[in-house]
Amino acid sequence: IGGLDALAGHLADDAVLGQLVRGLGLGVALAATVPATTVPETSVPALFHHELRWARTVRSVAPVGFVLSALQHPLAWAALALALSGGAGWAWLAFTLVWAARAVAAVGIDRALRLAPGAPIWCLALRDLLSLAIMLASYGSNRVAWRGHMLHATRVRLVPASPILAPREG
Repeated sequence: IGGLDALAGHLADDAVLGQLVRGLGLGVALAATVPATTVPETSVPALFHHELRWARTVRSVAPVGFVLSALQHPLAWAALALALSGGAGWAWLAFTLVWAARAVAAVGIDRALRLAPGAPIWCLALRDLLSLAIMLASYGSNRVAWRGHMLHATRVRLVPASPILAPREG
């Protein structure tokens, strides 16, 4: 597929790698394992800029999927409903129910993946609001800072995917 030189000029090198593999008529499939990701940033501004780079990169690769991923931040939407309703009782109830569901899901995922508990449950709303803010900020530019360089997240044209191959057992 051209070695590292084929990937070196691309911010979304993983997407380009998949495209090159599919271009050979081969399939790309998800692994049977779930990777756990840790983010080493120790400050909110550093975390924001790291995730802004990710968001702009994902937006360049899959713009429609990126927009639709806003649905995965239910507490942000419940908080918006609460604010727009003027604190109506139904909005408080919805916010509480969404928070409870989000908390159960977060704890369940941590347990299923045998991860140490993450941030306290009360931080879930802040996390969803931060994620939505990062999504919105990603539309401000296509520039990203990465390892001391300013790069541009340009649209990656992906070839149609071949049928997904099931991962091999063993």
